[in-house]
Amino acid sequence: MSVRAEDLASFSLGCFKVAKALIDLAGQGYNCLLIPCRGASPVSTGVVEALKTVERGTELLERFCASYSHPAFKEVRRKRGDFKLLILPFTAHVKLPEEYRRRYSFHMHIDEVEKSIRLWTVRLALSFLRDADSRALLPEQITFYLTYHTDRL
Repeated sequence: MSVRAEDLASFSLGCFKVAKALIDLAGQGYNCLLIPCRGASPVSTGVVEALKTVERGTELLERFCASYSHPAFKEVRRKRGDFKLLILPFTAHVKLPEEYRRRYSFHMHIDEVEKSIRLWTVRLALSFLRDADSRALLPEQITFYLTYHTDRL
């Protein structure tokens, strides 16, 4: 599959449209962005780059509270941190080869594993959506997430 110039232009235009929509939503009082998919990471990175160039975009970036160091945020100094951002995939498609199941005596059904992962994800999202004051003592879910993703994004 080859990428065409018009595909890149369309992607870029979409990132700018989302950036402007985020600025409008932040102006209406919304203060949280939950990105529920790993596949959205290229788009979210494009939106961050677009926010760096549009009017009031840098102001919104300064409000983002991202406890991990994504390369797109390197140039942005987050001053207030009152706009929460979380990239969190809600999918849980687990494949454990039979060899691993035998080697580690893993007997739980895959459906139960996936259910547990999704439940953990929901708990993480709920803990993230709390007010900043009630997140002072981070619950186990968000602490694990931030520890795991700090160097990987």
